[in-house]
Amino acid sequence: MLLYFKVTREGTYDVKCARKNSLIQEYEMSRMQQGETIYNVQKRFTHIVNDLSSSGITFDIDELILKFWSIWQPLQNWKSFNHVYDNSF
Repeated sequence: MLLYFKVTREGTYDVKCARKNSLIQEYEMSRMQQGETIYNVQKRFTHIVNDLSSSGITFDIDELILKFWSIWQPLQNWKSFNHVYDNSF
């Protein structure tokens, strides 16, 4: 019986670590996709940050602002960006 509880506990820990690592990678690799609205980017970013916060990872507000702005960096064509921005409301 003790072995069953030990395996269950370790399995849960491994799943939590895998989920945390997946969220960290998703956070670090976040970029705005071509044609994606600002609303969708903000929603996706908030979801990732909230999941990481519930896993015990905390962020400084300045770090979050810099990360959110860095998501927009790959956009080279500001004309298409403005078009996406205008259509998001």
